[in-house]
Amino acid sequence: MNYLPVHPNIFFSASICIASTWLYRSRKISFSKRTSQALLLGHSFFLLYLILVVPPRNVFSETGSHPNTPSDTLRSIYLHRSPDGELQPGFDRVFRKLNSFDMRLLYLQLGHDTVADCDFCHSWEEYVSFTLVRSIFAFILEIGLVGAFTLPNSPRAHLRSFGIGILMVGVVAEVVATISAAEFIAPKGMENPLVTRWHDTIHISRSILFLILPLGLHMPRIPIIYSIPVLNNFLPYPDPRSSIPRTPERLKTLQATLDTLIPRLHLLSYTRAAIMRTPLARERATEWWNVEREEGKAAMEDEGLQKTAKGIGMGYVEEKDEDTPKLVQNVRAGMDTIFNSVPPSQHWLKQGVPPL
Repeated sequence: MNYLPVHPNIFFSASICIASTWLYRSRKISFSKRTSQALLLGHSFFLLYLILVVPPRNVFSETGSHPNTPSDTLRSIYLHRSPDGELQPGFDRVFRKLNSFDMRLLYLQLGHDTVADCDFCHSWEEYVSFTLVRSIFAFILEIGLVGAFTLPNSPRAHLRSFGIGILMVGVVAEVVATISAAEFIAPKGMENPLVTRWHDTIHISRSILFLILPLGLHMPRIPIIYSIPVLNNFLPYPDPRSSIPRTPERLKTLQATLDTLIPRLHLLSYTRAAIMRTPLARERATEWWNVEREEGKAAMEDEGLQKTAKGIGMGYVEEKDEDTPKLVQNVRAGMDTIFNSVPPSQHWLKQGVPPL
């Protein structure tokens, strides 16, 4: 499982090319969507950097040595590779701790950083607690990021419980794998390659999960997935309410509509009054409405239209077996619903407008 890290210059060059392409293509999208994509892109670059450029340190994997290799041999290898002939900070303390066989097991189980950084740790419980605090804190940060990508009323709100549930399962699995590592390492022995990189495998698996999960949440949903019985139980359906604008946006839209509708209603009222005051305009308006009435009467008396309206449940011609046409019944029921929910203005009641 050994691999050479990617050179930082190559990684940053590729990242700049990808980021430049994204900046060019994201010019016409909204600010909120661009912010979400920028956060996702930066998060992905950071995790790829941890996986490809700075993977977890492991003195046995880096030197190609067996876990039973003496500490003095490992020290001499690093001194030979050092350009200035000195060890890197913290390595001398690690090599002193690796003189103990129990510390070697802890090194394989908990990783290089725990053994090198935890100066106050003396027991197995203290080392495990130091490691799990870092791991759980990383999962908490990732849960917060997934929660930010799946905010309520957002297009991905229905994936909120799915993404957080996967992370909860992941943190439990990592805790169990870290605590039970000693039970697995002892029977397998030091010759197993997985034993040599036990903590490194867990660390890289966690980074890959953090990388893939947000990308998967942003991928478009494939309809055929919901037809698979097993996946259908785990992937929730999108919430239709997520496409509805939020309350402040709806109020803003409603206010803009009313601002343009009210002047138009006033203009219509004033125009009708002006038409009735001018004899020539009044005659033309009467003539126009007479033409409209004749055309409407001809259309309503058309037998083909009557049959079509009756076939679709909107009949308006009185039949022998019913007192009121179906269309009139529907209109009255709709108007009753409107009047019950929004009472009419007292102005119209004073004008003596008869109800439907």
